[in-house]
Amino acid sequence: MQEALLANPLVSERIERGKHEAVALLAEFLESRVTAGELRSHDAQTTAQLLLFAILMAHFTGTSDEGVLRRGVGTIVHGVAAR
Repeated sequence: MQEALLANPLVSERIERGKHEAVALLAEFLESRVTAGELRSHDAQTTAQLLLFAILMAHFTGTSDEGVLRRGVGTIVHGVAAR
């Protein structure tokens, strides 16, 4: 993928646009959940980036175990801090 990004400016531009759009949509959703009181106030943009990175890496590495992804998303959403 990195080679495609470097070799083809059109591919690079489309991937970047898709990434930005996906992060923006997910961040907007997360912010709506903050407003609804379902999530605490946080940097929704960063959370969206982390979630999308986890999903893309699972896809690119062929991780087919949905449980791993579900638990990873749960960790990102719920955090690891002691309550």
